[in-house]
Amino acid sequence: MRFLLPILFLFPLLSFAQETDKSETPQVYWASKPIQCGTPDEIIKIAKQYGEDPFVSGKGMSVGGDGQYTEVHIIMGVNPKTGTFTIIEVTSPSQACIIASGNKTTFHPPKKEGTNT
Repeated sequence: MRFLLPILFLFPLLSFAQETDKSETPQVYWASKPIQCGTPDEIIKIAKQYGEDPFVSGKGMSVGGDGQYTEVHIIMGVNPKTGTFTIIEVTSPSQACIIASGNKTTFHPPKKEGTNT
């Protein structure tokens, strides 16, 4: 019982210390995550298995492990019937990577200028 009071006193201090650490965490940071890579043909076959066809594509930039920027081609394949999607990054003629995939695709058409629709 005599240890209960000091523990109760220290508990709020420990909670405050944890919250202080959270405020020091950067809001934006670089992260690494496992991605699936292969030849462009092999990676595209994976998206095709889900009935996904290219929906949006464009040129982008990617940062390599050495910190150098490289131009890449980004392709988003979508199956409008099932709602699945795959985002593929083509880094060279011999390498492509699936950087994201998922389901429950929602399409957001651009709003017409000067209207709310």
